[in-house]
Amino acid sequence: MAAAIVAIEVSHRVRCPKKLRGLAGNFLAEHENAGSQPVFDGVLAKCTRERVRELVHAAARGLYDTDLPPQTWDEQQDPRSAADLLAAAANRQVSEAARLISSTPEYDLSESSLRLLSIELNGFRGSPKQAKVSFEEGGVAKSTILFGENGVGKSTIVDAIEFALQGRVGRSSNFESPVGSSVKSFADDAVPEVVAVLSDGSKVVRRITSSAVGHLVAEPESVSTGFRLAPITLNRNDILRFLDTDAMERGSMLLDYFPSEAGRLATRPQDEIHRLTAEQAELRIRRTSAANRLGELLECSPFELADRNRFLKTIRDTVMGGRSWKTFEEQRGWSDVDPDLAHAVKELAGIYNQLTVSKRRIEAAGDVLNPVAHAKQTRILRPILADIGSVLSQAFKQIMRGYPVDRIDVVFAESGPLSLDVVVRLANGRNCFPQQLFSEAYKDLIALLFFTSVVQKASERGQAKLLILDDVLQSVDATVRHAFMAYALETFYDWQLIVTAHDRLWRDQLRELFRAHNHAVLTPEIRDWDFDTGPIFDPPGVDRVKKDVELIMDVGEPRSVAAAAGQLLELACDRLTLSMRLEVPRQEKYTLGELWPVVRKRLEGTTAESAAQRVAAHNFLRNLTVHPDPRSWGLTRADARAFAKAVLDLVDHVRCTSCGWLPRMGSCRCGAVTL
Repeated sequence: MAAAIVAIEVSHRVRCPKKLRGLAGNFLAEHENAGSQPVFDGVLAKCTRERVRELVHAAARGLYDTDLPPQTWDEQQDPRSAADLLAAAANRQVSEAARLISSTPEYDLSESSLRLLSIELNGFRGSPKQAKVSFEEGGVAKSTILFGENGVGKSTIVDAIEFALQGRVGRSSNFESPVGSSVKSFADDAVPEVVAVLSDGSKVVRRITSSAVGHLVAEPESVSTGFRLAPITLNRNDILRFLDTDAMERGSMLLDYFPSEAGRLATRPQDEIHRLTAEQAELRIRRTSAANRLGELLECSPFELADRNRFLKTIRDTVMGGRSWKTFEEQRGWSDVDPDLAHAVKELAGIYNQLTVSKRRIEAAGDVLNPVAHAKQTRILRPILADIGSVLSQAFKQIMRGYPVDRIDVVFAESGPLSLDVVVRLANGRNCFPQQLFSEAYKDLIALLFFTSVVQKASERGQAKLLILDDVLQSVDATVRHAFMAYALETFYDWQLIVTAHDRLWRDQLRELFRAHNHAVLTPEIRDWDFDTGPIFDPPGVDRVKKDVELIMDVGEPRSVAAAAGQLLELACDRLTLSMRLEVPRQEKYTLGELWPVVRKRLEGTTAESAAQRVAAHNFLRNLTVHPDPRSWGLTRADARAFAKAVLDLVDHVRCTSCGWLPRMGSCRCGAVTL
């Protein structure tokens, strides 16, 4: 009531909408009728309405001696830092979370058990022809490491999954940006279509079509309830932008999580602005081209047509004889104009009209981050994010043991209506921002942990447990990414994880991490990409450890066959001495000469003994071909193939394609291979 009184009195001295003054007056009258009394505080302590009117009148006339107690800024300023204030706000938000949780919609939990079995692409992005990727084995959905060097189509596969399950690409439903990835293939005119097969046997068929107003849209628009609450793909851009952007923009990144209406998919408000901006960029390109063409016909400089006003003046003076556009059309003036010229004029006029409409839409779209428009979703996000700090803190301390961090808090809508701030409390009790303390590697880790923590919250409310990590770890510090992935495999043990990688060493490390955590994983490899056909996968069932030897056995020269077999033998011995923990004579760098005798001795009396004996009988071929020995050119095909077959046989006895190289006890986890 006190605030309303001050507002009403000040509103008579400044420009103010009458409606706003009326609202304040109605508010005040309502409480006065109820018998309430205003309570003035601060510099207006113990004031009355009459005294407020006098003070406002004095201030308006410039009479500043108002008998108010003198106060300086230093006396009013809170001595705590911004980080301290946000840390206190985080504690308050945690205490309020229980009360606010009731505002969260009751999301549908019926599809939370869905997983992805396969994805089929037809004319989608970099796959002009049909391409199919399986994520199942024996009818059961599996986690997958999708490997391929840069530029072979990994992102196309990931985008296809997101498009099929959520009807968007890169978290956006703008499918026609001239500066973004095209959903249409430039090698084929086929309508882009993606088919996803889910673990319940259902199929999702989604394609690109044109809307009534000519925009490209996904059809159907509906999204399954198991994929509505959060984006299923986490990519490198999300990680880079998280801590290196303004708190308001960071908060807006969350507006495609947890829709305020349980029956629809949330979208980022900037998506419409991006679409309109892209549309305007394309129109400007078309404007320049059309102006150049019209300039040639009129024999004038394109500069005279470079904006709407100059264009209209030039056309009025040179084509319409000084008449206005409306008068010229009413008098059927176009009938006397060369058809090519008339077409060029109308084309450029249409582009200018479209630019005007687009500009107005962009100006109108400036309110997309208006907090009032997102108030309902903000109430949902507050309690969900209040608990994220606890999850994030525990995960960070688990991964970075010994680092002096006591807690990491996430504060939503405190420094702004849609802001998201992150505050770090150190072991010594001080508060700071991550940007003030952490290296790039640790900032990446916080971003990874934040997004995966939010995805966990989504799964608790019905989101299917499917998460795609699209190249988010490749450029993260090696130590951090290894530790994060180990944490993720413990935390998401019952999830279907799809991880893309383009580095062979990291692919192998990932595979070992999955195996160490007993998390079944498939490892398809995209071998190459072709503009006309799209991604080219290795055939199903190919064993990458043995495939080079198997391929070269039939077509390679004898010395090449023996050399490839020798390399495989050295790899097998190196892996076995590690997995079986065999004692090897200490050397600066181990070679086959030190490794092979130890391995052969371990295999005596086992099912692999026969293969080991055959390898030993031809072992000299390895030395003959690995070094530039002229005698290798006289090697027979029969001897080379016999050595290669012996090595392949040995590998089959000591390695399981699912579990890897045999451990010390001589039996793999799944029991498929036993010495």
